[in-house]
Amino acid sequence: MQAIILAAGLSTRMYPLTLTKPKPLLPVANKPLIEHTLNNLEGIVDEAIIVIGYLREQIKDHLGESYKNIKLTYVEQKEQKGAGHALWLAKENIKNKFILLPADDYYSRFDLEQCLDYPSVLLVSESKNPERFGVVTAKHGLLEYIEEKPQQPKSCQVSTMCFVLPEKFINYLAQHHDLTIAVNNYTKEQGLAICDARDKWMPLAYPWDLLTANEFLLSKLPQTEFVEVQKQLRGPCYIQDNSKIKIGKGTIIKKSSIEGNVVIGDNCIIGPDAYIRGATSIGNNCIIGHSTEVKNSIIMNNSSAAHKSGILDSIIGECCNLGAGTECANARHDGEVIRIKQEELISTERKKFGFIMGDNVKTGVGTLIAPGRTFWPNTKTEMGWVIKKNKK
Repeated sequence: MQAIILAAGLSTRMYPLTLTKPKPLLPVANKPLIEHTLNNLEGIVDEAIIVIGYLREQIKDHLGESYKNIKLTYVEQKEQKGAGHALWLAKENIKNKFILLPADDYYSRFDLEQCLDYPSVLLVSESKNPERFGVVTAKHGLLEYIEEKPQQPKSCQVSTMCFVLPEKFINYLAQHHDLTIAVNNYTKEQGLAICDARDKWMPLAYPWDLLTANEFLLSKLPQTEFVEVQKQLRGPCYIQDNSKIKIGKGTIIKKSSIEGNVVIGDNCIIGPDAYIRGATSIGNNCIIGHSTEVKNSIIMNNSSAAHKSGILDSIIGECCNLGAGTECANARHDGEVIRIKQEELISTERKKFGFIMGDNVKTGVGTLIAPGRTFWPNTKTEMGWVIKKNKK
């Protein structure tokens, strides 16, 4: 069986993280999103056709021609014209029934497997914000209609954008390349089942969604084998009971404390006197140095906070350097949710959120960051700056 994986989009809602990296390569639990997808497809499909576009060479270089036992075939979408157009471009490679899904949402293996019981099906889920998705109208287990992002949703049941479809579905894209129109026309003539996501589907649209996924995936880590962890500890260290911890090769922990679920990559230096709190992922070749606190954050490869800093509920891109005394606030005095300014002011639906930092950002000594601020790639701050606005 084949999978068609859509990985071509610009993903502007993930700015500033996707200014330098395609969204499918953003790491969660120290693994790119697309690898989580491929891992859950292993044993289900023998080939994945990946439609690439934006920063396409990064995806090809990272994945190569195969992933474990899955053959990888690439199709280029030169202009981002939507999911239907992307699927249409892959038509020459489709051999039979296939799974269609985006590269950058999370689908559990259980939910993918249950879709295989149908000749054609749409995986659906309940949503608190149905207006953000395609809202589903269904009856007796069959799809009737999908309405894209309605202002007044008729239900809370939405499309997850994961389908199992027959090869002949491509014919419904011939006159136009709109996936929703094609699905609605197909279901009128052929019928399309719906299947409830009973395990886990996580739509990952905004940077803070990565923290939600990170927390979930770290909770699935195996119980820590402390005999193995102790080999990488230097000096007295505190490891909280029932924490799930994964530490990469060549990493050492110097006289530090770890609480909760944490994954640390290869060749990192942690401490002395660092305080790492879950759910936190730290990439490869990172330095979390003297008296630095990290809580519920994602820190990507080759980044450093070598001297006393505070990283709380935040996301840091690759090759960033935090000057000594860089601190962030992660809550508002009025207790309201944190809002972030992108093209418009967007609610994170979180009362605790720090900052988002693109690749290769440098902060000066004593930089103070207000909650919900973003740093675009290659930006810098000077000593003692107070960051109250986004830094571009």
